[in-house]
Amino acid sequence: ASNRLAVSRYSPSLNPHGALVEMTRSLVRGDLRDSEFVVVADVFSDGLARITDIVEPPSDPRSITEIRKALETDPAYAPFVPAALDNRSDTTRVVLRIQNVNVPTGKPRLSKRPGI
Repeated sequence: ASNRLAVSRYSPSLNPHGALVEMTRSLVRGDLRDSEFVVVADVFSDGLARITDIVEPPSDPRSITEIRKALETDPAYAPFVPAALDNRSDTTRVVLRIQNVNVPTGKPRLSKRPGI
């Protein structure tokens, strides 16, 4: 959070050990198959959050259940760092776009044409 102080009062820092990060890992493992969904949430001073609006719903309703659990359930694994670490107000509204994107990890192919 200390590296983001210039913007953290407007954009809460993710807790790298929080439930939201863990939920996104389940996307990578393929547990949640939606390609994209968008929600609006209020982030509270303790780092927990609550969905206030579903802007773009997922095709699988389980995804909303999973993100709701990740945002609201366990203060020990709050999705965001506490407000005191971010120097932000007690409640901050955020828009979360969860998108599953496949990124190739192989080496890029080099062109065989000279000069390129």
